[in-house]
Amino acid sequence: MSPLMDAGVDLIVWLQRFSPALDPFFKAVTFLGTAEGYTWLIPLIYWCLHRGLGVRIGLLVSFSGWLNMGLKALFHTPRPFAYAPDRVQAITYETTPGLPSGHAQNTLVMWGYLALWVRRRWFGLLAGLLLVLIGLSRLYLGVHFPHDVLVGWLIGGVVLALAWRLGPALEGWLAARSWGVQMALALLLPLGMLAVHAGSKEALTAIGFLLGMGSGVVIERRWVRFQVGGEVGRRALRYALGIVTLLALLAGLKLLFPPGPAFRLLRYGLAGLWSAAGAPWLFLRLRLARREVQHRRGLARGR
Repeated sequence: MSPLMDAGVDLIVWLQRFSPALDPFFKAVTFLGTAEGYTWLIPLIYWCLHRGLGVRIGLLVSFSGWLNMGLKALFHTPRPFAYAPDRVQAITYETTPGLPSGHAQNTLVMWGYLALWVRRRWFGLLAGLLLVLIGLSRLYLGVHFPHDVLVGWLIGGVVLALAWRLGPALEGWLAARSWGVQMALALLLPLGMLAVHAGSKEALTAIGFLLGMGSGVVIERRWVRFQVGGEVGRRALRYALGIVTLLALLAGLKLLFPPGPAFRLLRYGLAGLWSAAGAPWLFLRLRLARREVQHRRGLARGR
């Protein structure tokens, strides 16, 4: 028995004294750190608020999710409900190893990046509150030890710092490359990640979305070039149509495809491609968005 894990179990048991009264609240909070939660939020940014920011967030969170799954496989530590099944209740259930917490890591990456971008005190406080609540929810639900969450925050902070520091130079370098080079990188980098680690459905989800969105962004910049601007009503219709078609695509492909890693990769690859290029093309066809007059190369130029 590990003293660190035993101390974590004591804290979790204390938190779970408030179950089941707080179960709905913490389940709702933890949803914000799931792939399903990001499916709702990242397209909102990309389609309706700031295209370049949506690209950065989508690619960064996908990479962070894949990295997290690789680290889980490397450390292979138990979840609290498996470590102390006689004391910890599994209010929700997870099948992957515990360390580091993906919710903690990816939440810090996403909301930390947004806070740095927005540069408003109120937004920074909101991001910090969400970070703490989502981390706390993982303890309450019995799926993480405190040190899982702390390590997740640490790794997320490193990913965020590197992305914020190196991102502009990388984007400038990509913008100067030809369309063919951009597309080759969008395809080859996720495939390289696939060769390094693809041992869980969560890793396949992240790689698939990264593959689809990355190539979709390159396609969108060459042939679609939509603008996110417009009145609030038009943006709302754009988001409603986009999210309905995206969710329908994910649900339809799940019914159509048989189980298996290749089909999961394809499913989320198509979802990423639709999000990045297909939905914007549809917005233009239905006049829910305007086309950029001038062709702007690169991943981050324009809104």
